[in-house]
Formats: sequence, C-alpha cells, structure tokens
Amino acid sequence: MTPAVFDNAGIPVLSVEATNWSLGKKDGYQQRSKSASFPQGTSWHDVQLDNQQYIDHALPGRIEHRGREVVKVMLPLVKELAKVEKKS
Repeated sequence: MTPAVFDNAGIPVLSVEATNWSLGKKDGYQQRSKSASFPQGTSWHDVQLDNQQYIDHALPGRIEHRGREVVKVMLPLVKELAKVEKKS
C-alpha cells in the first residue's frame, strides 16, 4: 500500500527504520558484527537467519529486549504527536 491510501482514509502513519552505519561498508546494509551465527553480518531477507526461532537461539532475549527499548522511545513520541493532532 502506498502512503496515499492511508492519507485518503485519514489514517496517520509513522514509519521508522534504524540501522548501524558504522559497520561494514558504512552503508547501513550490514546489521551486526560478523559472527558464527551471522557470518556475513546480515540477516535481511535470509529465511534461515531472519526468523524468530533462529534469532531467539542465536541472540537469546534480544527480541524481547529490543521490543521494550522501542516502546520506551516510541511511546512518548506517539503520545506527543497525538497531543499535537488533537490541537489542530
């Protein structure tokens, strides 16, 4: 779906992406340091690596921890944006 679909429906959308620009070629495509579990330093679109079962095994607790970190950062932002939207 394109953003226009949501705009036309009156549904606000916030898209957020993060990367580590200091790894590899410094282009954002290498997600983590190379390791036995992630030999290329990437997992994007690799069905053997980019799935919850593999990540939970290779990086125990990482998904839960990162999920909590995201909520700590994003929830205050979304609440603040909601206040601005109500005033408009």
